[in-house]
Amino acid sequence: MSVSPKNLDLLPVEMVAQQTPPRIILSHLGPSWLPTDHLQNGDKIILIARNPLHTMVANNYHVKKHEIFDRTEMEWGASFKFWID
Repeated sequence: MSVSPKNLDLLPVEMVAQQTPPRIILSHLGPSWLPTDHLQNGDKIILIARNPLHTMVANNYHVKKHEIFDRTEMEWGASFKFWID
């Protein structure tokens, strides 16, 4: 197995191809955005998704913390609507 998980979003395809199997590759991409030819070889994708409520709460704190978003005074209801939209 490769020494450490690599973030697929930042690696050239050639570098991923040179890693020895089994490969652990991290990505923020959803399954529909990932290549599918490896599935024909019997390889697997394991999808780990966060609880949507936890994601919204984390986003709310993140937005309030950074002034660049200009939403520092946004209340939870408005933040929820912003996240859903």
